[in-house]
Amino acid sequence: MQSENYQTPFDREKLELEEKKVIEILINLRSINEEDKEIYDLRDFHSFIAPVIPYNDDNILFERSGVYEVKVVRPTRQNPQKNANSLGITQLKGLISDGFPFVGLIHVSMSEPLLDNEKSVIQFCTLPANDGKKIPDGKELEDFFVPLKADHFQWYSVDKQMKRLVSLDIPKYVNIVCLGLSKNQDGFTIQCCSTKLSDFQKGYFNPHCKAETIDKVKKHFETFPNQYFKRKIRK
Repeated sequence: MQSENYQTPFDREKLELEEKKVIEILINLRSINEEDKEIYDLRDFHSFIAPVIPYNDDNILFERSGVYEVKVVRPTRQNPQKNANSLGITQLKGLISDGFPFVGLIHVSMSEPLLDNEKSVIQFCTLPANDGKKIPDGKELEDFFVPLKADHFQWYSVDKQMKRLVSLDIPKYVNIVCLGLSKNQDGFTIQCCSTKLSDFQKGYFNPHCKAETIDKVKKHFETFPNQYFKRKIRK
């Protein structure tokens, strides 16, 4: 079994994208559902893609609209601690005072890919997961392991950025999110922060919410419907 057959999906490409393009990629990620149909896959984003106006079969929930400031972080191998040029705090405070029902801040890390000699070696299991097949007689699980080189820089950067934002004076009701955006031969992928930091991503209603802001969101939606995208989130 040759490890090079499995290495390519682990190799990241260098990304140089502007914030507008990053947002476009995030809200257009797709996957295949159980019925083998391609749908928009926003599971990694929970409820914080901007602009967000949730809806159900009966109503458009303007009173639960959310708006988020997005910043891109570009750490390099020479400067792994590199921060965003602007953290977005000033813009965030403006959104809070504007009175949107939900307010959040998203930092997207696009770290520089590591060189091969800088990567960690991991043991990758080549057996398909959850396919119901048993390990053949005379074989052990370890027989299906192959060594691969993994680039953990992206995960490190995402956690580092989350810790930075948590240390700032950001209200607890603000939804703070840090993600990693990568690309390999199969397309774009998302890396989330560590589980130990994920609870910091939970926000709730803006206590400075204003009825007039909700009315303006509704009016804008009704006046310019073509500026909005309808997305059915995969559950």
